[in-house]
Amino acid sequence: FGSIRSARWALRQQPPAPGAARRAMAAQTSVSDDADGSIPLKIDVSFGDIARHFVLMGWTAFGGPAAHVGLFQKTFVERLRWMSAEVFTELFAVCQCMPGPSSTQMSFALGTTKKGVAGGLLSGILFQYPGAVVMTAFGLTAGDWAGGEVVREHRWLAGLVGALGAAGVALVASAAIGLWKKAW
Repeated sequence: FGSIRSARWALRQQPPAPGAARRAMAAQTSVSDDADGSIPLKIDVSFGDIARHFVLMGWTAFGGPAAHVGLFQKTFVERLRWMSAEVFTELFAVCQCMPGPSSTQMSFALGTTKKGVAGGLLSGILFQYPGAVVMTAFGLTAGDWAGGEVVREHRWLAGLVGALGAAGVALVASAAIGLWKKAW
């Protein structure tokens, strides 16, 4: 009986588990600290916040999955503080293990972490629909305006296509450098 009493006393004397107080505080407030405790994370994100940020990214993000993931990291981890770098890295690792483009999966995962399945569907659809709309329009009309003769007649069009390719390469390189610096 004495050993049980001393074990209970010892358990009461131990400090709480790391992060327990922070998690309890986060449950009561709309802001939580990240791993180093220095900068607050935004916990309470509305559907309007998700819609505003993902519709803008859907229309402006290009460069492929590597560039998109870099943009997500800069926007949602560094600027908006929706999640810690550790959580983002774990989501990215899971998305890398699944088939398909990681940026598509990340767009759904980011919304899901904030507002469940409805938030994931909202963020994923808003990030994907601009590309689907534009590519469908281009595909339906490409035979009329994008033939080889048109490009040969309008040299500026060939320059524009080359410039977009160069910008995409620069975005992917920037994202790769950013992720490399974060990893090391």
